[in-house]
Amino acid sequence: MHLKLTNKNKLRVIKTVYDTYKLNAAQKDSCHCLIRKIERTSSLYSSRCLFRNYKTGEYEFMPSRENFVQYGEWKNYPEEEWELIEEVEFYNRVRNPNAAGWGAYIIPKDAKVGERFYIEDIIEDILMEHFWDSRYPATDGECVWNGNDIEIDKRVYDQTFLIG
Repeated sequence: MHLKLTNKNKLRVIKTVYDTYKLNAAQKDSCHCLIRKIERTSSLYSSRCLFRNYKTGEYEFMPSRENFVQYGEWKNYPEEEWELIEEVEFYNRVRNPNAAGWGAYIIPKDAKVGERFYIEDIIEDILMEHFWDSRYPATDGECVWNGNDIEIDKRVYDQTFLIG
């Protein structure tokens, strides 16, 4: 599951590209092109365990042997019933498979200083929300053009929350 803000404020859109063909096309069209290195953030990592039940062979992928679940209940995976197959660090953002370590924002050539934009595919890895042991990355967002760069408005993520 991923959360999306959508362009509810009907702002002009900043496109994101991950290849030189589209980047060169934008450059030829006199757009402002901002290249960003793709970097992971520690806030989007989670630990998970893959368990297998000795009797049934059923698998579960959970944060630990003891987990708080809905309605104040606990779900347990005791060693005598569940084999720990693998413990992994899980990164909670699936990215465009064409992203080769970088991406670029394409800013309209007529962007005005102070203008607010909607980014349909955010390059930076930003924690948008967390709920129990789950972490949800920002996949889109809003920003302000300062004439040289964009400033992502992280306050928009404060308005997003999950109810479980």
